[in-house]
Amino acid sequence: MEKNAANTAIESLNAKYNARALALLTPAQTLRLDQIGHQTLGAWMLFLPRIQDSLHLADGQKALISKIEASGKTFVNDLNHDFEDGKISLQERLEKLRHWRNKESKKLMRLLTPEQRRSLQSLHGPAFQAT
Repeated sequence: MEKNAANTAIESLNAKYNARALALLTPAQTLRLDQIGHQTLGAWMLFLPRIQDSLHLADGQKALISKIEASGKTFVNDLNHDFEDGKISLQERLEKLRHWRNKESKKLMRLLTPEQRRSLQSLHGPAFQAT
């Protein structure tokens, strides 16, 4: 139980400080951050309220995305417990996470209309060049 409370506290702090950091960005910087995020996260960008708003998602779509996000947290938490308890190796954990992420990404994309998919793809922007 203490671990869950700690995770909740960390998520709250992350959200607070992420919001503060985003508030410092210019609109052009926010756009570029979203473009890079889309390139690296793809459908996972749909968890961000500002992306949901930019795609004009319906309340039903948002609710389904929230369910996927909640079930994902449970899945990852359970998987991490299995790893921490020595039930699975690091490699198995990473493979399961990768497989789950690909499967859930497809679910997220199926929630979008063709127009919303195109709009999400348009957020891609120029390729990110890591230095």
